[in-house]
Amino acid sequence: TDRARLISAFITPMGLFEWLRMPFGLCNAPQIYQRLIDNALYGFLKLSPDDSTRDVFENGEPAKPGIHSVLERRSYIDDILVGGTSWDDLCEKVERLLDVCE
Repeated sequence: TDRARLISAFITPMGLFEWLRMPFGLCNAPQIYQRLIDNALYGFLKLSPDDSTRDVFENGEPAKPGIHSVLERRSYIDDILVGGTSWDDLCEKVERLLDVCE
C-alpha cells in the first residue's frame, strides 16, 4: 500500500527510496508471504468478518476442519511438498501447482 511504502522508505545520500515490494527483513514479511502462498494453494478461503481478528491460517492450516488443500500438498515458506500415488498422478499435481503459481 502507499502507507506501507512511506513507512518503509529510507534515505541515502542519493535521495529517498521507497520499496515497491515487501523486502526481506521486515518482521512480518515471512508470515505475510506464507499467508499468500497458503491462500493461493488453498483456494483463497475466507472467514466471515464476524470472527474479529481470527484468521483462516492460525496454525498454518485452514481453521475450519475438513477443508483440504486444492492441490493436496503442504507448504512451509518457499518449500511445497507434493506427492502422488503414481508418476502420472505426481506429474498432474505438479502441473496444477505450476498453473496456480503463474
